[in-house]
Amino acid sequence: RLVFQGGALPTKVICLTQVLTVDELKDDEEYEDILEDMRGEGGKY
Repeated sequence: RLVFQGGALPTKVICLTQVLTVDELKDDEEYEDILEDMRGEGGKY
């Protein structure tokens, strides 16, 4: 399990936990919505 550690070097990697469920990923329409949302939010940083 990855956990943020203070003083660590900055990277371009974001670790998201407890954001979605397996069932949400199984639904094609829901998957596309999630992908769009994640790209939009990730693009802010």
